[in-house]
Amino acid sequence: MLPTSLVFFVSVIHTISISAAPIPTPGPVETGGGLKQATRDEIIARYSKSLKRALPSPTPPPREVHTGEPVYTLYYQGSGLIENDDNPGNQGFDPSPSTITISGTTPQNSAIKRCADHTASLQDEYFSFQLYYDQPSVGDGQWICTSYYNENTDTSYFNVKTPTAGPVFGYSVVN
Repeated sequence: MLPTSLVFFVSVIHTISISAAPIPTPGPVETGGGLKQATRDEIIARYSKSLKRALPSPTPPPREVHTGEPVYTLYYQGSGLIENDDNPGNQGFDPSPSTITISGTTPQNSAIKRCADHTASLQDEYFSFQLYYDQPSVGDGQWICTSYYNENTDTSYFNVKTPTAGPVFGYSVVN
């Protein structure tokens, strides 16, 4: 003979399994606040949008950028102020500054390396550059790289207010 508590338990389980209704599928409220499965069209639309850079990289910039020769050293890092073209790296009789743009989706340190490579590849080698990420209020952001012929480590020349610029970096060959 079975103990009374076990008989009751088996009896309850048997009753539930015979008379139980099918278990309903959970609705949005039961799944945690309205999560839903994305449709195929929503997924395609999401991947069709143009890429935009959300925020500057939290990765610190390299202290030195090696391009073979020369080696560029970081001397300025900030935002909202870019370098004035009238700086020691650009004296009146020198070749003019060279500016290129780099896609805004390029990672920060890759853009720094590309700017350094461009600066080193210019005829007669240029010895300093600034690089900043420019995010206008309309349109996609981009990296702006300006190379200067001479060395410059004077941070006071980063004095041109540009609210859409950030981050901003200054690199130069240091002797």
